[in-house]
Amino acid sequence: MNKIKVNMLNDVFFKALLCDDRHKELTLNFLNSILNRTGKQAFCDLEFLDKELEPIIDAGKVSILDIRAKMNDNTQVNIEVQIAKPKNMKKRALFYWSKLYSYQISEGEDYSLLNDVISINLLNFKLFTNHDRCHTACHITDDFDKKLSLKILKCTLLNCRNLS
Repeated sequence: MNKIKVNMLNDVFFKALLCDDRHKELTLNFLNSILNRTGKQAFCDLEFLDKELEPIIDAGKVSILDIRAKMNDNTQVNIEVQIAKPKNMKKRALFYWSKLYSYQISEGEDYSLLNDVISINLLNFKLFTNHDRCHTACHITDDFDKKLSLKILKCTLLNCRNLS
């Protein structure tokens, strides 16, 4: 019998596996593992949200996310799969993160309504040339003491090129 080899980063396979209410538990386990959340910090529920983000301004860019979810603590999570290396991937990841962040409130609403946003990017290529780690977690830190300044931004990039 011939085995069928499936690229785990194939959009259709990936979305069928992790973006389905029937697989919520699998998605929660995936997120908690990637984000190293355990015990009381672990996400325990999620709601899949509309993946299309309309532009905020008329001439703006529509963003279509692979997976968008709201967690039990209202954290917004975006999971993106990227097989081909596009130009400006780092900027693209930050753009999607910022859209999710800014999309949470409307004109006149208080900034206190904003919740954390986590962006997870599963990549089939090496994005950073200054190290060989497969897992990179980015945050906003203070330039002086290098401590985490704003915990609202978390961008996780995983080089999955060697997984198959």
